Amino acid sequence: MIARLLLVLFVFALSVGSADAQNPNYLKTLPTPEELEAAFPLGGEDPIDAAARQAAAFSIVSDTILLTARDRKSDFTPPERAAFDNYKYTAEHRIRASQGWPKLGCGSNADCQRYENLLIDYQWRDKKKSRAFEKEFKEKLYGNYSVPEHMPVATAATSDVQFRPLQWAAILIGLGLGVFAAQPHRAKLQGPVSVLGSGITDSQGFETFNRRHRVTIGDRKLGTTITSANIDDALHHALQSGDRATVGVGWMLWMRWILSVRHGSDIEREGPLSFLARTVLLTPLVTIIAVLVSGFILNMFAGPVIVFLATTFLLAFGVTQMVTNFRSWL
Repeated sequence: MIARLLLVLFVFALSVGSADAQNPNYLKTLPTPEELEAAFPLGGEDPIDAAARQAAAFSIVSDTILLTARDRKSDFTPPERAAFDNYKYTAEHRIRASQGWPKLGCGSNADCQRYENLLIDYQWRDKKKSRAFEKEFKEKLYGNYSVPEHMPVATAATSDVQFRPLQWAAILIGLGLGVFAAQPHRAKLQGPVSVLGSGITDSQGFETFNRRHRVTIGDRKLGTTITSANIDDALHHALQSGDRATVGVGWMLWMRWILSVRHGSDIEREGPLSFLARTVLLTPLVTIIAVLVSGFILNMFAGPVIVFLATTFLLAFGVTQMVTNFRSWL
């Protein structure tokens, strides 16, 4: 997937040359449909594979147009929209029609299904096949063209993505905000337990949790807070005594989760299985899903700075939650 992105960036760099990327005249430097059809002709010994290869070549150019518009954070210009539709949809429909397939979907047609699988392989899924195709694409359409060093975008001429200073700043800010939001410095709260608000009891398998709306420890007021039965008992004991307690507060996803209560010489902790299942398994899983989904959605509507800011925030928030939970539990 990264290699394909680099190839799209490579085509983008060659297309804009030294001109301003906002100038739609860069479209004149893109490979024409006729050039793509000649470089990756239909037919041959395996017509289905040839159709997938030609469709993959057209998708690289259409992705280049999309990247150009996103890079300047604006909608398509009318010429860009026409070119994008031509490379993206007209070409795809023509290729499918040449094989007698519908414009969308395959139904039970095995040849069409093989075509769609091969297309995805050439685009990104099969790393060996996609890299070989990307190399062939460059050789056939650009020869030994070298990208000028002053180009402000990453290219397929190197194996590393070049980040701009603003993108690095977004990454650092996202990391900082994620760590701060998880509040690892407040993993241990000290003071008398003065408020235990009403809550909703929720049973999950063999476990029972209480979702309390208000909890106050010392001068610190917590929002919605999760407590298990044994932690609830320890909090009630601390509330009735009015003495100073040390309460370990972590996270269960976006809600606060009380993991330990030390009152006098007594200490009560969340059960180890419950703690490990939610801290070591659930939190990383949800964090990874959130990073992937947010990155995918934001990449369609925002520039790379926003994508880096959001994804690094979520990643830092999830990782710091795990660290905070261990500190709170211990």
